[in-house]
Order: sequence, then structure tokens, then C-alpha cells
Amino acid sequence: MKTRIAPTLSLFALAGIAGAQVTGFRVSAGYGWTGGIKDNGGVRRNMSGPELTVTLPLNHLPLVEIGLEGDILFGGGFANSSIKGNIYRAFLTGRATIPGSQVGAFLGTGFGSAQGRAGDFASVNGFVTQLGVSFPLGMRTPVLAPSLEVAGYFSSRTALSGFSVSVAVKF
Repeated sequence: MKTRIAPTLSLFALAGIAGAQVTGFRVSAGYGWTGGIKDNGGVRRNMSGPELTVTLPLNHLPLVEIGLEGDILFGGGFANSSIKGNIYRAFLTGRATIPGSQVGAFLGTGFGSAQGRAGDFASVNGFVTQLGVSFPLGMRTPVLAPSLEVAGYFSSRTALSGFSVSVAVKF
């Protein structure tokens, strides 16, 4: 039984990858910065670190692609002024290519949560809006379409606000 699980999962993974090529599945990795976060000492500090984003398309309309996006900022520990924690964000996004160019724009709205590690700061939750732009990197192949993305995150909770720069690959 156990010897059949790995091949079966591999087949499902390959089918998922093949389907992703048709649907526009997107993965990006980059670096992000937050707005001010009050640490447990009451000092407002910024957090930064690597950021990973996955976008699953829901619907392809003639001008806009609608999708669900998950984003994690692994913050802290990379600079002396940084505090340790993670930022989790989930969005409903809309992406469109600006007519007459290959530059894209995206807008998302959703919910975020900032979680401190080692008691560095109290958890913060709230609504977040995302606004960004995507520039193609010119290495478009039949399977992959890489781009440089710059995004800003806006929230009434400054811990959830910030910006990121990443390289995205659309399958």
C-alpha cells in the first residue's frame, strides 16, 4: 500500500502542474518590509525579510484575471533593528495588463495577521489592501512567464502595511 502512495501523489502533482500551465498559477519570491510594529517595550520598529506569494486563478475574464493569493513575510533576524515574526496575508485579487504594453497592474483586498516570535510583539489582525505593478522580464517561454513585481500593502494596522519587491513566475 505504501509503495503506491508516492507514485499516485506524483501523478496528481504532474496533473496539477499541467493544469497550472493552462490556468495561470503564479509563484513569487522576494523581499518585504512592514510598517511600524510596536514591540513589547513600546518602541515602534520595522520588520523585513523574505516573502513568498502564491496566486491561484479563479476566473479569466476578457480584461481581468481574478484569483486568490496567499502571502507570507518571514520577518526578523536579518538585521539588528529588525524584530522577529511573520506576516500572513490572504487576498482576492484582480490582475490586468495595461492596454498597449506588457506591464500589468493588480489590486487585492483581504485579511492579514502579524504574529510575533519569541514574544517580540503582540499579534495584530486586520483588513489589508494590496496595490501593485508587474514588469515582464522578457524571458517568456511557452511554460514560464517571469516578471518583476512591486506591491504596496495598506491597512489601518501599520504592522500589516508595507511593501515588497519580488520575482514572479506564471506557469
